[in-house]
Amino acid sequence: MLLDPHTAGSAVASEKAAVGLALRILDVVRTHDWDALASGLAITVSVGVVSGVGPADLLTSVSAALHDAKELGRDRLVIGARTPV
Repeated sequence: MLLDPHTAGSAVASEKAAVGLALRILDVVRTHDWDALASGLAITVSVGVVSGVGPADLLTSVSAALHDAKELGRDRLVIGARTPV
């Protein structure tokens, strides 16, 4: 779980910033030449982004979004629950 203090602010601005960060991470992993580590190595990233939840619900919400991302095919971003990007 990554908590980014730069995504603080209004719920809409926070989610937009978090989604932007997640998309940058996905892009870096997708475009990196992993062959330097091992020939034919393929790395994927599944990301769940949530905003507007309190500390008590944060881990559960992030875990559900991450699970959805993996279940929907990996190498993707899910915002909240079942909103794949």
